[in-house]
Amino acid sequence: MTRTASRPGLPRDVPKPSSSSTEPLRVDGPESSHTGSLILHGQPGFPDSNVHAVVAAIPSLCPGDPFNFKLFEKLGMLGVRTKADLDMLSANLEQTKEFLLKKGISFLEFIVIRHHLLLRARRHRPETGRDMADEPKMLEFLKQYSPPLEHLSSVLRDIGIQNSDLEHLSSLDDAWPAFGKYLLSHGLQISEYRSLRRAVPVNRRVDLAEADSNPEPYLALQIFLKALKGDLNSKVDAFVRAGLCYSEDLNMVCVLPEEQIDEILDGLIKEGLSWTQCKAVREGLKDRAEGIAAGRHDQGGA
Repeated sequence: MTRTASRPGLPRDVPKPSSSSTEPLRVDGPESSHTGSLILHGQPGFPDSNVHAVVAAIPSLCPGDPFNFKLFEKLGMLGVRTKADLDMLSANLEQTKEFLLKKGISFLEFIVIRHHLLLRARRHRPETGRDMADEPKMLEFLKQYSPPLEHLSSVLRDIGIQNSDLEHLSSLDDAWPAFGKYLLSHGLQISEYRSLRRAVPVNRRVDLAEADSNPEPYLALQIFLKALKGDLNSKVDAFVRAGLCYSEDLNMVCVLPEEQIDEILDGLIKEGLSWTQCKAVREGLKDRAEGIAAGRHDQGGA
């Protein structure tokens, strides 16, 4: 009997390539109250108007990509192409998180996608995503600061932010500027954001405030302000009193809308900066935003 030689290294049960670009892909994941897996399109393709509407509603996550084209492209490459795909993701948020993060979606992109999936689901079930298992931990975390921050719980819950998300964000300094911008666009005041940013412990600081840990505290702030007119020490002191101490603070502020930058400049005037100095600060922030867009500033550095 003649035996057919098999190709070395390939198991006998390798599935054949899909003959249709619309054949669904089953993405197995942990057990869910809805289903045991996600079923998406098996082949990459151009997403339809439903996916476009979700991405178009998301504020820009990157200064160099104002319309989130990269995110739109990523979703298409992952097979997220139709309303049915979005519905499947909405119904399985824990599996969606695991799937998207494994496939190269950043944590910040996932947070924003999850929020907009929740908004879609709430059109039919208004309480979707508001009953979070770890909300007591979130409240406990927010209450331990002075002044307490528990009033932020409702905003964070509406966006879909969980205590575990804040824990993960503690290791992602470079995500905070865009994350802060997103929070500000959904109801947080700049002072509340700064308080939340200070409350979340970080695993890495480029620019420590403690003099015994850093012989030249607020180094990134000094580098930024040295190029601006006016006395350096007075400007540093005003920024520190306003709660703007670190490189990521500058990166977040420089990409804010004009009215929120005006709010920050008003605060700096109250802390002792002159109108002329604030005008120079505004120009410096504009230059910094252009530098970030052009890739000249590392969001974790000076």
